Amino acid sequence: MGAAWSASHDRQEFADRLQAILDALEISELALDARLYLQKIIRHCDLARSINPKLALKGEEKITVLLRAVFESANGAAALTLPILDAVSTCLRPVWVSRGLGLLEALDQVDLVGLHSTLAELGLADQVGRVLYAKIEAILGPPTVAPAAKPAKVKAIPKPARSITRIPEVERNMSLGVELIAVRATINGNVAFGRAVRARFDIDAKFASQCARVARRYAGRFEIFSKLSWNALVNLSAPSLSAAARHRLEKSIIAGERVGARDIRRARGRLPTGRPRESAPIMQAAA
Repeated sequence: MGAAWSASHDRQEFADRLQAILDALEISELALDARLYLQKIIRHCDLARSINPKLALKGEEKITVLLRAVFESANGAAALTLPILDAVSTCLRPVWVSRGLGLLEALDQVDLVGLHSTLAELGLADQVGRVLYAKIEAILGPPTVAPAAKPAKVKAIPKPARSITRIPEVERNMSLGVELIAVRATINGNVAFGRAVRARFDIDAKFASQCARVARRYAGRFEIFSKLSWNALVNLSAPSLSAAARHRLEKSIIAGERVGARDIRRARGRLPTGRPRESAPIMQAAA
């Protein structure tokens, strides 16, 4: 699976985008494993932004912050290694990043190369990120926004409508579907793909099928998926629903009419006897 998955980011387009950042920061040398790691971050950001550009950083922005945090601190180019970049990446919390020079000054106080070397000698190389996080927290404080002053008691604000609070859940599932489609494009064979899904995402075949199918139809259509529950989207994207019925329902949704899973099932009509189980078409849905 590792080789197949790496193919999604080990491409010239990602190498060129990374090189443009390295040139701008005047970083002349970077090991291949570190380059591939950074290219993977760019790839993942692209996938997230394909779902919601407003909620995800551009890959170039995230990479630039990471490289500057290491390269422009006292640690310099010697710390631009895969283990250290990975560790620093886990510590780039928004509150700390917003401190700007404060974060660089905190990293100035940590010998990143020495920290990694010491932990590696103790057999704790995988703990660099956790130890570094504790050191930065000791310098900058917890990466949380200070609570606002307690407001005067006012009339309770009504809970947001379920139509609003369910959007993050739908977007998470949609993002997973986009990633499943991307993984499927790199793997030949249903058996190999099924193993990759179970190993990487730890989800069952039915849910994977639903995510891929919904993402294929509606990942770029906020005017549709923002107005429906996940259950309704699963029903709306089902192959048992005719194209004509789906089109009518989509027009109603865009027009602002209230459409739920029950309405979609009613529009679909009674299923014929012997309908295949929904988990069966996972490979086709992701293909």
